[in-house]
Amino acid sequence: MNRPYPIPAIEIDANVYEDDDTGLVTIHPIIRAYTQATSLGTLALNQFEDLHVLRNAIDQYIESHNILNPSPMKKDSSAPEERPAPQFAPIIHGYLSASGFAPMNPGNFNPKGMAIRSSQEIILDLADMVDLTLNDVAESMLHLGYSTYVSEDKVGWLLGSVRSGE
Repeated sequence: MNRPYPIPAIEIDANVYEDDDTGLVTIHPIIRAYTQATSLGTLALNQFEDLHVLRNAIDQYIESHNILNPSPMKKDSSAPEERPAPQFAPIIHGYLSASGFAPMNPGNFNPKGMAIRSSQEIILDLADMVDLTLNDVAESMLHLGYSTYVSEDKVGWLLGSVRSGE
C-alpha cells in the first residue's frame, strides 16, 4: 500500500513551568508531529508518566479500530540514522535520574528549577564507579538529550530538576 502522505516525524520534548504562587516546578512533556516542515499538531501532558496513559489510549484505539501496521514501514529518508547508545549512557542516565535531573529545553531556562554541571563535575561524581573521559560524558549527554548552556560564565550541561522546590 502506498502512503498518500509521508511518514510524520514525532518529537517529544520537555518544558519546565514554575507556579509563581506555590513555587512548585513541574516538567511537562510536549509532543509535536510534523511532516515536510508542516506542523500536524502539538500535545502537552501534565507529567512524564502521562506518556504511558497516551500510549495505552493509542494502543486501545488501534485495537478497537483494527488498524493494521503496514509491514515494513519505510523509514523517512530525511530522519537521522539512529545510533546505538554510547557505552556509558546508562550509567550517566542512572546517576542523573537518581540525582533528580532530566534533559531540558534551553529556551525554558529557570535558575530555580535547573542546574548547570560541567562534564568534569560529572566525571568527578562518578570517579568511584567508572573511568570516564570528557568525550565519554559529552557523547552520552547528547545521546540522552541534554543541551549545553552558558550562565554566569559557567559552561556545562543544562540539567532540569524533576523534584519540586529544587
